[in-house]
Amino acid sequence: PKPESEEEPAPGDVPIAPPSVFWAPASKKAKLGDGFVRARFSIMGGLDYDLVLRGQLDPDGKKIIDGWGVILRDGVTWVVRYGGDRPGEQRTMLERLYKLEKREEIEILAYAFGNRLHVQVHDARSGVELISSQIEDSTIPSSGMVGVAVPPEHENGPGALLTHLSQRELCKAKIPEMPEQRPPRVFLTLSSSQWEATPAPVRAMLLDLEPAERPEGARRYQTDSVGMEALFCAGVRPIESTAEIPWKYVDEEYLANKHSLPVKDETGIRVDLSYKNPAMVETLMRAFHEAYPEVTRLEVIGTSHQGRPILAMAIADNLVSDDPRPSVLLNGAHHGDEPISTEIVFDAIEYLLDERIEDPRKVNPDGAHAFLEQSFRMGRKNGREVDGVSGHRRDEGVDLNRNYPFRWHSLGEEGSSSEGESSYYRGAKPGSEPETRAMMALAERERFIASISYHTGTVCILAPYTIDEVENPSPNEAWEIGGEISRAMPRHPEGRSFRLRKNLYPVDGTDQDWFRAEHGTVALLVEAVRRTPRNFCARRPVVEANRPSWILLFDRILEGPTLLGRVVDREGKPLEAHVEILEQEVRAGEVWTSRPRDGRFARMFVSPGTYTVRASADGYVPVTRKVRVGAKKSPDKGAMTRVELVLEPADSPKSDAQDAGKKSADDVSKKDVVEDAAPEGYSEIPCGDAPEGMSCVPGGAFLRGHDSKDKNARPQQKIWLTTFYIDQREVTNAAYKACVKAGKCDEAGPRYRGYSDDEQPITGVSWFDARKFCEAQGKQLPTESQWEKAARGTEGELNPWGNEAATCERAVIKNNKGRACGVKKPGSKPEAGRIWKVGEKPAGRYDLYDMSGNAEEWTLDWYSPSWEACGEACQGLDPKGPCDGAKSCKGYNKRVLRGGSWYWPAANATGIHRRANVPSNRPYHHFGFRCAATVEQAKALTASGEKK
Repeated sequence: PKPESEEEPAPGDVPIAPPSVFWAPASKKAKLGDGFVRARFSIMGGLDYDLVLRGQLDPDGKKIIDGWGVILRDGVTWVVRYGGDRPGEQRTMLERLYKLEKREEIEILAYAFGNRLHVQVHDARSGVELISSQIEDSTIPSSGMVGVAVPPEHENGPGALLTHLSQRELCKAKIPEMPEQRPPRVFLTLSSSQWEATPAPVRAMLLDLEPAERPEGARRYQTDSVGMEALFCAGVRPIESTAEIPWKYVDEEYLANKHSLPVKDETGIRVDLSYKNPAMVETLMRAFHEAYPEVTRLEVIGTSHQGRPILAMAIADNLVSDDPRPSVLLNGAHHGDEPISTEIVFDAIEYLLDERIEDPRKVNPDGAHAFLEQSFRMGRKNGREVDGVSGHRRDEGVDLNRNYPFRWHSLGEEGSSSEGESSYYRGAKPGSEPETRAMMALAERERFIASISYHTGTVCILAPYTIDEVENPSPNEAWEIGGEISRAMPRHPEGRSFRLRKNLYPVDGTDQDWFRAEHGTVALLVEAVRRTPRNFCARRPVVEANRPSWILLFDRILEGPTLLGRVVDREGKPLEAHVEILEQEVRAGEVWTSRPRDGRFARMFVSPGTYTVRASADGYVPVTRKVRVGAKKSPDKGAMTRVELVLEPADSPKSDAQDAGKKSADDVSKKDVVEDAAPEGYSEIPCGDAPEGMSCVPGGAFLRGHDSKDKNARPQQKIWLTTFYIDQREVTNAAYKACVKAGKCDEAGPRYRGYSDDEQPITGVSWFDARKFCEAQGKQLPTESQWEKAARGTEGELNPWGNEAATCERAVIKNNKGRACGVKKPGSKPEAGRIWKVGEKPAGRYDLYDMSGNAEEWTLDWYSPSWEACGEACQGLDPKGPCDGAKSCKGYNKRVLRGGSWYWPAANATGIHRRANVPSNRPYHHFGFRCAATVEQAKALTASGEKK
């Protein structure tokens, strides 16, 4: 609105100074102290002027050396400080305002209040405000010239006309009443004493909003330039003021809920009441973790440069630290001015938990805070000071999604920017920002099989690589899976489809490209909506429309074709190995490795089929295996295929593994194809906290039996076991006596002298005695297959320590001279010996003791003459032998004993040797046992206080 009182020089009193580098009215009144300036430009061929405010000239009067300027250049408006107290700098950009394309005429209104300058830019034809900004500079001159500076190259042919230039001093004329159409908003902070000093008529111009963050007792108010002038003229100088409009002042739902505690209803914790600032995000995440401690893990993965925590929450059933399962990443708010991305991820949390995955909620908490609390034009970047000028400015910070190392800066200024004030500033170096490094560290730890990063700006799905010059792997499963999800997504509320695209424009240094290149992640980016919805009714349909994106991705992983693998050494220790699928050609130098903490890797495929997997690591012989990978909906059924690759040291004797490692993909025959598809009903359950004195044996496939040794151990077969727990030591005399004393167990058979020490294994017990003891402890006898996996591991080695024969250094047995271990007295009978205390020999796999020798151990199964003779009862998932271990079984009258003993030679102490005896027999002083537990039993034991 045109001010009611403008002191405009009369026509004829406004000569224009000779053109040089600036134009100015040759009038003493063309000076600005505390005042108002109005300028209008008609845009013709372009716009290339500076509106000079409080300008200071050099002694020759030819150069502007200080003052403010509103620069109109190349379709962009800037506010600058010329020179000033920064020697060597002609101008310093303070604020970038607005792109001015397609405007015919613009009007600039500038108010100078002491050291504050408030600028508004309007479309002069429509009156629509284009942008407004307020800056503060304590060293600005108190008054100076008003004029227009013109670049020398445009002196003779400007691309625009200055059609109006006027000014007036503040407080020298009547302040206008509040017009019906209010001028653009200004937000300011007043202390309680300042409010008391404000005249009542001026108070009427201020809208009370909320308490200010500081100082204590201060409040935030909304007014406009007219109200600011009234305050100034009343001698009230606000603590701070800004023309930036925080999102909270256009979003009543957020303003009402920003200080609220999490709200619970009949379905659980609500996440949809409003957008969330970083403090709300942390409070909600902690609330979910407290409500669901068994299935969530909450951790701080880093700290933003302003000191805010970057939180991540893992969600899974039976969740444990260092969980062995593949991880999926959902993340939001790489750009803090895209709050709907956080809502989509919170919706996933609510859906997974309340309805019953690694999930960093808000990658850029500082940017989110700036967007919600300071200005809805801020927050894309992380707010880092990049030019040494302190204070919150709209252009501060680094675009985190241009800061990842993969091909950083490879497209020059086209894919990102080296200019600190640019919205796409890539940072000083790759991975320079703490937020970026936190995400990279999380990805390095988890090696995500897939991820989705949520953004706003349009509606589509992006699949890597987004850089045109980078060649994708062939076949490119990320693109194909992105297409499957795109085609299955519902219609967006805006009427658009989630079309699959490579990119929106040239870009480099993005998170999804880095995840893909570094770890092979199927890294998708979902553009969720064009503009940020302002209320629940607009927001909720957008969240619901995006929900299928992560559900479809999860389903695709579970239904396959997906390969889950593990690379270990001969001792079963995990290896970080280079894992290749030889049917896929990588073309950008990618080296995808297994996860260091557990040797695991995961791959998704375009279609079911037989694939060649090669694992290699320094110091080891490479291994190549062909694996048939199925899919739930394909004829070759089996959703997630599992494989374990064992690497032999390069200096070990030549082995089958070495030979296989030397084969090419074409050399691997059909005999090498491993049927690794899990049987129906198998569920991978990670190891949890083990009860006291027990070890966890992870579920999965293992090779049971042997083709060339004991006849009753034939044939070698791959079977599957669910995760279980087993005692680390054989049950001792002390433990068994305690059970008898409690009235829960029967007395053992006759005790022999030398076999009654509390720490020796209990012997002289029948199968029935052993079963009764285990059940009294909330456990059970291990099945024969469970016992063998616990002794041998997964890859078919003969003993708990490898394939080498048992010796007295490793087990309590009779040695190759028929002398029992520990018998040293000359003249003793060779067969003389004794049982040892439990755990006196080195532990084998899974930290288990005496799986070879000492006491022979009862297992649950009825004895069959061979695995082959047992048939289907000993195959598949969790076999329990003939009659499923039931009390009576026609045709079978003996139960299985495993592991050998002090009484038997090394041949009986292997992990494959099988013996049998009548289950009621007690008198033998080398029959002992240990107990096992299912996952459910282990949880109950842990809950009762027997946690390891």
